[in-house]
Amino acid sequence: MIYSFIFRTTPFWYLDDDGALVAQMVGFVEKLPEDWQPAWDRMRLNSKHQLEVMEESYILKEAQSSIKMQFSTITAAILSSAVLASPVVKADTLKYNRDYDYAQNSELTSFSCSDGANGLITRYGVNNLQRLQTKLQPNTYVGASPAVAKWNDPNCGKCFRATNPSNNKSLNFVVIEQNSGVVTGEEGFRLLSPSGTTSEGTLTVNVAELPSQSCWK
Repeated sequence: MIYSFIFRTTPFWYLDDDGALVAQMVGFVEKLPEDWQPAWDRMRLNSKHQLEVMEESYILKEAQSSIKMQFSTITAAILSSAVLASPVVKADTLKYNRDYDYAQNSELTSFSCSDGANGLITRYGVNNLQRLQTKLQPNTYVGASPAVAKWNDPNCGKCFRATNPSNNKSLNFVVIEQNSGVVTGEEGFRLLSPSGTTSEGTLTVNVAELPSQSCWK
């Protein structure tokens, strides 16, 4: 016997034994016929997308259009959204270079993210660091990062946060140059260093990409 009904799904999130985030699609039925109500708690969707009632022989052999879907695609999309919602944090080395201090007012032509379609001169109509600063949120710095690999890189101007895990101090910065590690001005380095000076020379920081509006006005 085949019944007519509406079957809907929703993701149920949980952590497995290894601590991995898992999404399981949980189904529920609307407009269920009264004579099928006792079998509600024995209903499941099997791996072939067939709805089964685990009692006697009531089986819907072919999934209706309302439940015909690719669970793997849905799950992947949900997991991708979850990953995007949580920034990826990477450990990196922080150094300093006074060329990235606003007080130096370096010309943007000195950096990889100068002109070209992705350059900051082209996109924001500015030609030095002090003019660039007027386009940024307060207390946002500029620096170099492995995120930029070449002149006119598509990642020019991306927003990042560097955090020193030893004292939990952090700063936001916009990447304007390529480097194998993170480099910011002396002012930014002092902000993150435990001593408040540049005596450490290098620091280990955790770096995470932020939404553009966290750095740009």
